[in-house]
Amino acid sequence: MATVSSIGCAMICRFHIFFGSRYDACITEQVPSNTGSIILMLNMCSWMALYTRLCIVTGIKVGPVKLIHEQPYLTYQLGTSWNLTVLECPVILEKNEVLGEVEWKFSDGNVERGNFFWKKGAGGTATGLLKDAVKLNRVDGNLEFTTLRYDLAGYYSCVATLENDIYGGNPDWELLIVDTTANSRYESLSPTGERCKFISTFRISPTFPEPTVHSGLYSKKHGSFADEVEPIEWIKQVYSNKSVAYSSEEVEFEITSSIPVDVVFMNTVGVTKADGTYIALTATEVSDPRFNARGCPEYKLKAYQQIEYNSPDKTCRDEIRIPADWGFKGHSDLSRRLRFSGKPRIPGTSLQHEHVGVEYGTGTLVYVRGRSIWRFRSHRHKQFPSSDSLHDSVSSPSAVIL
Repeated sequence: MATVSSIGCAMICRFHIFFGSRYDACITEQVPSNTGSIILMLNMCSWMALYTRLCIVTGIKVGPVKLIHEQPYLTYQLGTSWNLTVLECPVILEKNEVLGEVEWKFSDGNVERGNFFWKKGAGGTATGLLKDAVKLNRVDGNLEFTTLRYDLAGYYSCVATLENDIYGGNPDWELLIVDTTANSRYESLSPTGERCKFISTFRISPTFPEPTVHSGLYSKKHGSFADEVEPIEWIKQVYSNKSVAYSSEEVEFEITSSIPVDVVFMNTVGVTKADGTYIALTATEVSDPRFNARGCPEYKLKAYQQIEYNSPDKTCRDEIRIPADWGFKGHSDLSRRLRFSGKPRIPGTSLQHEHVGVEYGTGTLVYVRGRSIWRFRSHRHKQFPSSDSLHDSVSSPSAVIL
């Protein structure tokens, strides 16, 4: 059996194999002297060439593919330009290395849809869906789109070749081409007439690719929706060009004690890549005082005590609503003692809840903190009492709480 050296030749097959992502391999075979074996080897390499190209030899760093300026997607709204609608095939060159060729591959994830071949000094050639869609005479081998179409969205990879025949490549990268030019949306949020209940309607115009939509009560602290339109509640309409419109009609929401106090009503529209990466497009939010209103729990007295609240109104979290104006502004000593300086303490941010009220019959000012009650002498006097006159009166008669 003759070796490569005895027949003066060697056969080297270098190829790429793609299984979703790209893997590189090299095969070097010593060719026997008999003709049948040579023909067998030639046939094997010819068959490989139908599915692969020359393998990548280590020594050149290429990729990953990315949009110029680190853009997450291309958009119809900005159109095309030489410094905007460009896919880059980054190549890290060492000293004295010169880029000679770049080959781009475009697929829909399963089927190859186009190619672009670029050679230094000769420009490029495009095939498939890339024909008449990319610039041919760039000097850097990057892929510049001269038009935007829905069918140009998909998976792109590139292989770069140095002048010394060393290769480098990278995995497929998903390019999104987003069309929101219809740019029409309708948002409505209104009370139902029932306490703490709201009705929401949200509609967006056709968008490509299919948008990811959310609508509901969003907590910024938790970074999530506390309550939102369910998937079954969305109305989806698919158009012939594969753009999609969504709407949710008169969906009811209710603020309850289980809803975080920092919620706003938010509508979001985005797009999601095949790997699950979410890219936000727009977000709008609406706030309502009822979403965040806090009060105090009802004060529970002993059997011989009774408090009648000036207003039976409660917050959506079933707490006694705090009056907007406490009516005791401007007295420094009282302000220090009650610690609100003309403004009510914000329940939920302090250790104890507070009420200020007037005792039945006597008109005595009372201060309720936690489960304790203090009484002042009559608020009818122009001068409020000093802190020394404050005393505990947990057995005080019934009082009106403002």
